[in-house]
Amino acid sequence: MQVGQLLTFLFGILIASPCFSLDVSKVKNNEYTLLLSGEIVPGDLDKILESVSPPDSFPKYFTIDSTGGDVVEAMKIGHFIRETASGTLVTKTCASACVFILVAGVSKTALASSAIGLHRPYFKPETYSNLSLNEVVDGYEKVRSITRKYLTDMEVPTSYIEKMFSIASNDVYFLSEAEKNRLVISPSAYSEWIQAKCDSPTAKDWKLFELRGYNFFDESDDPEYVAFISKYNQSKACEKSLVTDIRQQVLKKYTKP
Repeated sequence: MQVGQLLTFLFGILIASPCFSLDVSKVKNNEYTLLLSGEIVPGDLDKILESVSPPDSFPKYFTIDSTGGDVVEAMKIGHFIRETASGTLVTKTCASACVFILVAGVSKTALASSAIGLHRPYFKPETYSNLSLNEVVDGYEKVRSITRKYLTDMEVPTSYIEKMFSIASNDVYFLSEAEKNRLVISPSAYSEWIQAKCDSPTAKDWKLFELRGYNFFDESDDPEYVAFISKYNQSKACEKSLVTDIRQQVLKKYTKP
C-alpha cells in the first residue's frame, strides 16, 4: 500500500462523520472540572488548550460525555490529559473513541449510572472503493497496532483491548458495573510516584482508618484520627504542587509559537 493510500485509509477508518465537535465548557460554580461533550473531531485539543491556560485555571479533572468520533484526536487529547496528570470522570455516556480519553486519566471515575461502550474503529464505506482486500488488511493491521499501543501505554487491561476489537464497529458493548470498576484503576507509575514523593497514606493506613469507623466528616480529637487526616492533607497539598509544576511545563510544550 502506498503512503498516500495508507493516509487515506487511516483517515477513513478512524473518523466518523465530523459534523459537530466537542463542546468545551466550564461547569458553573465548579472550578474543579471542565466538561467535554459531543462528537470528537480534529482540532478539539486546541479548544481544550484555550480553556486550560493559564495553569491556575486548569481543572482537577475532565468530565466527558461523548459517543465517540475521531480516534486520532481522542488519542491526542488522551496524551495531553496523561501528561498533565489530570483525572477523567464519566457521569453519563462515554463510548467508542471517548474511551480513549477516559483511560488517560491518572484518576478515573465512572458513576454507577454512567454507560461506557466499546467497539472497534469505524470504517467509512468509501474508504474501500480503490483498495484491494490485501491493502485493507495491511492498513487495518497498522490501525490495530497504533491503537493497541496507545491502550497498552495507558495500562488498559488486555481483556478490555481484546473485547474492544471483538465488537463490530456498528455495534457496541456496554461494560457492567464490575467491568467499569476494573477499568478505572489509577495507572501504577503515577500512583507509585506520588507515594514516593508525597508519603501518601498506604492501603494499610486506609484499612485501619476504615476499621476504626472513621470518616472525613468526623471531628475527632483521637490522636490516630488526627495523624491520618494530617498525613492525608499534607500528601494532597504535595501532589497539587507537583502537578501544578508538571502542567506549567507541559503547557509550554503545547503552546504554539
